[in-house]
Amino acid sequence: MKREKRATALAIRWVPAFARMTEIRKEKAELSSAAKNKRLSTPPPRPQPSFPCIRG
Repeated sequence: MKREKRATALAIRWVPAFARMTEIRKEKAELSSAAKNKRLSTPPPRPQPSFPCIRG
């Protein structure tokens, strides 16, 4: 019984830590993907001046 209790206590302590790790990983992934998207989206605005010419 003692071993089982110890195991459950360790699991209970470990699960939130694991959840935090996964959350941090997700946040890092989101940040890196956002940075990549920003890098990709920043160069195209240069050729835009052709749009106003088409409208006019």
